[in-house]
Amino acid sequence: MKKKLIVIFSIGLSFIILLSITARVLSEVQDREVIYNYLEEALIAPQEKFSAVDWTDVEYTMARKFNDFDRLKLGKAITEAWSAFAASQDSGEVKILKDYFTAVALHRSGVAAKTSNEAGTNMVMLSKTATPLFYHLDGSIFQTKLNALTVRFAETQEALKLFHASYDYNITTLKNESLGWKVFSHERMASQPIKLSKAHAVHEKLVGINYYPAKTPWRKFWSNFDISIVEEDFNHIVDLGANSIRIFLPREDFLNKTSNKNLKNLNTLLDAALEKNILVIPTLFDLKGSYSLSTWSNDVIYLKHVMGVIAEHKAVVFTDIKNEPDLDFKTHGKGRIEAWVRSMALVIKQLAPKMPLTVGWSTAEYADVSADWLDVITYHEYQPNKDTAARLLSVKEKAKNKPVMITEIGVSSFTAVAGWPSSHQEQASKLASRIAELHKADGIFIWTLHDFPNPDPEAVGYSPWVRNLQSQFGLIDVTGKLKPAAHAASKGFYIFMKGQN
Repeated sequence: MKKKLIVIFSIGLSFIILLSITARVLSEVQDREVIYNYLEEALIAPQEKFSAVDWTDVEYTMARKFNDFDRLKLGKAITEAWSAFAASQDSGEVKILKDYFTAVALHRSGVAAKTSNEAGTNMVMLSKTATPLFYHLDGSIFQTKLNALTVRFAETQEALKLFHASYDYNITTLKNESLGWKVFSHERMASQPIKLSKAHAVHEKLVGINYYPAKTPWRKFWSNFDISIVEEDFNHIVDLGANSIRIFLPREDFLNKTSNKNLKNLNTLLDAALEKNILVIPTLFDLKGSYSLSTWSNDVIYLKHVMGVIAEHKAVVFTDIKNEPDLDFKTHGKGRIEAWVRSMALVIKQLAPKMPLTVGWSTAEYADVSADWLDVITYHEYQPNKDTAARLLSVKEKAKNKPVMITEIGVSSFTAVAGWPSSHQEQASKLASRIAELHKADGIFIWTLHDFPNPDPEAVGYSPWVRNLQSQFGLIDVTGKLKPAAHAASKGFYIFMKGQN
């Protein structure tokens, strides 16, 4: 019997040791994958071959005619060169630069990229406007004035240490070599510092819904857009007493081959909202995975696409630059995220100077990040109900009289067993309590109109538990029936708008 116990103990101990080793190996593999993915992302220039250059008319007669094909070809060459330079700053690796720079520009860009990487400083050209100056008759040399919105910043994992934005006035010369156009020289001739412009004030008091259709949430929405379903949902939203919605615009849906169709559908949705007197908050860059400097030029192109639709549309009340970017602080660094947010804001203000801007932070803890220049302060409230009012008061004190809105509140009705962890009645009760605690806010938005039977794992994660919870945050169940939470929301909206405590 003693020997049998020893054998059982030995087997058990071996199993525990094996589990420990396996866990450690898996952890190391995951760490290597994160490092590998980062290096891969940093070293490879963007695969999408877009031009981020806007061309103005030729000011002088040139030896060679400059046509639309030249604009596209040279625009791509300039865009890709600065994207490669950005990638080199991230990694410190300069080998990729030889595909985009030559002669003196190759040497100077290499030195600059290495120095930036070692010092934790970066320079990124955002929007670019070019005016042709010289085009050799044989097509071998091209020179242009290149005016660029440029940001320079110093970052750490914990903070953005320095941020400077300017319009740089440059002269750029490109040489047509056997492998294509390359930057031969680049000289900055002058620079003008810029700051974010002031927007129209937001005075509206908003009660709203974070909106996806029942059967096509997250990445399925724009690829399966159906205005008849949207209009039917808008009727539900109006019936609930809401006056606004928050929608999501993933970058890839408005940058890929179907972007023109999706832009038309976006305009159609805004028109439908306007007809119902529903105000809209477009949330940009949803499901964004990378903040590598090499991707910023495509981010700018995306902004040019979507802002062309939303900039002047009367349904749009303000724009949310990014949903919950603070969740990316740990992976990508707080300094990098802050620099990116501020840079995208500069581009948006260039395209729509009077557009009010916000950032939908995931918690009240980060609601004061960038509060000095944002026009509306917004955050999400999923923490315990008991401290809701205190968190709001703290944010309002830091907001300095700017509107403060909570753009996501919600409770799941998912029941695993015997009313745990929640139920339809529990959802209604907690939602009513949350709305009451937020009566001093300037706006509240419920997550979400519908229950989703199959939440997108790319958006919410692959955990079965989390996906079950996410499947039942709606005010309308999968059969189309109003849940008790819908009645709680409707009553809460009415009281909120009346300003009663």
